[in-house]
Amino acid sequence: IPISIDTRNARVAQAAIEAGADIVNDVSGGTHDPEMLSCVASMRVPMILMHMRGNPKTMQALTNYTKTDG
Repeated sequence: IPISIDTRNARVAQAAIEAGADIVNDVSGGTHDPEMLSCVASMRVPMILMHMRGNPKTMQALTNYTKTDG
C-alpha cells in the first residue's frame, strides 16, 4: 500500500520519504516552498500537485459551491 505525505514543506517531505513514505502530495502545487520541486525530484518519488484558493487560513472562506441534484 503506497503511503502519501501531505505537506507544503520540502524538509517535511524529505524526512517523510526517508522514513518510508512513497508519494508527496503538495496542496500548494509546489509554490509554497521554493525547495519543494527540486527536493522531490532529487528523491525520485511521485508528486501530486494540488491547488487551493487563497492560503490555508482563507481557502475555506473562498469556496462557492452550489447544490446540484445530480
